[in-house]
Amino acid sequence: MDVELADVAEIRTGYSFRGKVTDDPAGRLAVVQMKDIRDTGQLELAGCFRIQEEPAHRRHLLQPSDVLIQARGTTFPAARLDAPFHGIASFGLHVLHPCDRLLPEYLVWALNHPVLQATITGMSKGSSVPFLSKSSLAELQIPLPSLEIQRRIIDVARLERDVASLTNDLQRLHDQYASAATWRAATHP
Repeated sequence: MDVELADVAEIRTGYSFRGKVTDDPAGRLAVVQMKDIRDTGQLELAGCFRIQEEPAHRRHLLQPSDVLIQARGTTFPAARLDAPFHGIASFGLHVLHPCDRLLPEYLVWALNHPVLQATITGMSKGSSVPFLSKSSLAELQIPLPSLEIQRRIIDVARLERDVASLTNDLQRLHDQYASAATWRAATHP
């Protein structure tokens, strides 16, 4: 069964700063930006800018299980916040908070799937830097299977990531071995 995203997730835009965000190492509040979401669907939070917290930021605080999706660019990767994190999302990101019928990990998988990525790209507007509006995202039709099937899909997706990682490790080790063996053969005839 397909549903509109707005029917199964609260959607809000990232915080719009009045000027450029500058890093304040003494700041207690982290700012997640578009650059912090990898195309692989992972968040890189270690490099987030820090700012001083203000009362206006409170209603924008991220919650565990929030899903962030890039709102600008040629691709629109999504990632999940999987642990408590004291921060906000900046403009250029949409924050999705799924309801209890939608697992956050499944939502990330669905949003990053090539079929939905193609749909999202088609919904984006603008020629130089495409933009995905909140209203377009709200109308996005996503498949919503049972929670059990969502869990199984998540398990398969994890296994696929593990296989890809192990394959990369194996290729790296193979390349190192082949390089060392051929170098040894060349230098010790």
